[in-house]
Amino acid sequence: MASLRRQHSEDRLATLERTEQAEPAETRSHVRRRLRAAMIDAEREELLRWQGAGRLPDRDLRHLQRGVDYEERMR
Repeated sequence: MASLRRQHSEDRLATLERTEQAEPAETRSHVRRRLRAAMIDAEREELLRWQGAGRLPDRDLRHLQRGVDYEERMR
């Protein structure tokens, strides 16, 4: 899970860097919010995929979902 999160963060950072070079300053915050929302959605989908494949017990799923819920509230 940590490697998945790290890869999403690295991808998101690379996209932000490209966007900051191409987009005017007033749209950067919108792009950041959109990318953060997409990352959170991807994390939720991956957690459900792992759980559906039997790789993640319900108890652990709920624990990890709380972390994702917290991240979502911070955006």
